[in-house]
Amino acid sequence: MEYPLCQFFSLFPYHQLFPSLLKCIVSLLEKSVCTAGAYPCIHAQGKELKHPERLTNSDPAVFEFAEPIEGTYPIWYDRSYWLEGAIFKFNRDKQLQVFVINSLMYIANFGGILIFASILLFLISRQIPFSPNRLILNYLLLVPALAGFLCYFLGTNLGDPNERRYYFPFVLLLFAGLICSICLKNGFKERLAVASWMGVITTFFLWYLWIESSWDIKQISLSPPPYNWQISKYLHTVGIQSGDRVAQLGFIDQVKPKIVGHFKITIPGYMIYYWAHLAKVKIVADIPDQKRFWSVKRAKRESVMRMLASIGVKAIVISPGSGFTVPSFASEEGWQRIADGDSFIYRLPIKPVNDRHSS
Repeated sequence: MEYPLCQFFSLFPYHQLFPSLLKCIVSLLEKSVCTAGAYPCIHAQGKELKHPERLTNSDPAVFEFAEPIEGTYPIWYDRSYWLEGAIFKFNRDKQLQVFVINSLMYIANFGGILIFASILLFLISRQIPFSPNRLILNYLLLVPALAGFLCYFLGTNLGDPNERRYYFPFVLLLFAGLICSICLKNGFKERLAVASWMGVITTFFLWYLWIESSWDIKQISLSPPPYNWQISKYLHTVGIQSGDRVAQLGFIDQVKPKIVGHFKITIPGYMIYYWAHLAKVKIVADIPDQKRFWSVKRAKRESVMRMLASIGVKAIVISPGSGFTVPSFASEEGWQRIADGDSFIYRLPIKPVNDRHSS
């Protein structure tokens, strides 16, 4: 498989974005053609990976990642560790598609209104509004903004609405730098031009804020009950304590958008395990294929549960919205429904973590 440059950024946490960008560009210059591997969003496997997630059972597949990364969901907390050694191939056509998409997103979200307001500023004042000297003096605002835009332009597909939140802080820096760089004569016409520039931009962003807020409020009103809070509360009710290890059955690949009224509501992947964050527990294993898990013999399922218990897992949780109906015989095997939703929990026998290799 071939991947655009933006796939490289799955190798690095966002707090290391700027040094990561440099590494990616250098890597592309040194090795423009390399062997590609098929790396999924999570649970990547491959001989070239230095420390992939551990496949502890093949049928059904069970991925364990208890050590060494901490966090609620270690494989998502630090992708750079789990994908170290991954090899990608630069795909010019796909990268050009990303560039086009990102250019359109920048223009639609802030670039277009900035160009329009600046043209209006020039037409009213009849002067070049931005002084080069002022622009240089405001480099502390403008350089980080432009660097941030460049990083996300190269390293992210901004066509995904969830990705746009990353670069909007740089929009604030950009506009602050431009405002401080306006240099016009002190006259009525010039003051009118600046007021018009500010008015157009302020009106646009207030409208943008209203649209986004209306969407969020509508989603909240149509959303299901606070299932993450219900699961976290239930975990504590059955004796699961903060810091305990748990496993997850079923995964985000099975989540499908749901149409409610005129709105499409999707449970994003990062929302699936919010319950673990609220309960302050650590997910240390995944059983992604829920359908396969229920189709194998009971002896195999019990073998998987014993293996999970041996690494200190206290419970297995089925998150809501997985798109799969839990079979009726699950309750006979000890699975308990959480509240009135489609979430379930299986309480495992408590075993010390140091008994990991004793089973």
